[in-house]
Amino acid sequence: MQKEKLLLAEKELIELAMAYGYSGSELNNPHFLEKGYLKQNGTYDSFIKKVESICESWNRLKKKKGQPVMYEITNLYEKAKPIPDDRIKNGKKLTQEDLLMKDYIHFALGVNEINDGKAHSLNHWATLFGLTSNRELEEIKYTKIFKNMYWKSEIEKVVNTFKSTIINRNKAIVSNSFKQLEKHNKIKKNEVPFFIHLNGEISSPSQQEYDDVDFEIDKILASNNITRNDYYYNHYNKRVIRARAEVKNMLEEKGLKKLFIGYQIEVLESLQEEQWVGMNQFLKAYTDKLVQLTLQRENNPAYQVNYAEKRFYIFNTLLLLRAIGYEVEDALIVKYKPAESDIEAVHDSVIEFAREKDRLYKLQYAFSNRVWNEEIQAWGFVKNYLEEHSK
Repeated sequence: MQKEKLLLAEKELIELAMAYGYSGSELNNPHFLEKGYLKQNGTYDSFIKKVESICESWNRLKKKKGQPVMYEITNLYEKAKPIPDDRIKNGKKLTQEDLLMKDYIHFALGVNEINDGKAHSLNHWATLFGLTSNRELEEIKYTKIFKNMYWKSEIEKVVNTFKSTIINRNKAIVSNSFKQLEKHNKIKKNEVPFFIHLNGEISSPSQQEYDDVDFEIDKILASNNITRNDYYYNHYNKRVIRARAEVKNMLEEKGLKKLFIGYQIEVLESLQEEQWVGMNQFLKAYTDKLVQLTLQRENNPAYQVNYAEKRFYIFNTLLLLRAIGYEVEDALIVKYKPAESDIEAVHDSVIEFAREKDRLYKLQYAFSNRVWNEEIQAWGFVKNYLEEHSK
């Protein structure tokens, strides 16, 4: 049997996958927008799984300079095959804590006071389920528990890092629970786009209007060579700071302050009374899972740098978690409390880094002045030469 082969550019292959029902999110990937092809990372791996589900075999041809990335595709299927779920292999199997939180959210959605039929952001849903709100997190910036340990500038970064951890964790819990419940036909989820205008008013644009603005954000991120992950999590990165300012300006020109997706939930199947999960169980599962995730960062090289918010991330998170009302064992906090000498070593490192940076700035300034003086002298010579030889 003769094999049918297709030669497609990467963009054409993404569009072909869309014809099989896939979203085509790769077309909005920052690296794709900037370079015209996908960077070989997690996004690329996910894309290849889609490709493998629609054809018998594929081959990525060697890229030629100035030309698009090309693929040779063999024998397309009539419809896409299911993509294997390898979450158990990669450690993403739902834990007991995940299941408890999911069941509580399922139970809570059946309570009319919580599920009012309106679309809410993930943040707002998290608050409705009893997790710490953004407003409550704002109060911890006044904490004095680090007063005799870190510098004022360090405390600000420690608190902001913690706030980011909690907000992102809360959104992840709600989002993952909704996905699991929808997957098992327990709920039906409807996504509703929202704009928050500069005057505080909220409107619901069409999906196309929302996508157009969101695409503008993607272009700004691509021009600054950062990902959405960078944009949301790397608050102190210079490129992220610049991109945030550009996004803010772009939105303000459109009369907007923010855009987000809201989720409207319809409960299709309620939990039986014997399956009900109480809020205390939910909050304990939440704390236990967050502590587990925090401790996993112990040997992560990204957290071994000489900055208080990273180097002492475990201690900071455990202490602040207890400060906002969650139960954390004293023994854990004592175990990860940094020694005074370790804190001083971090301070010394930061001071030395600042001195070296200042020294480089001075050298750069001196070099710029020397070049400037040489240019002035050179121009003076040329000017005199022209004057003498024009007589």
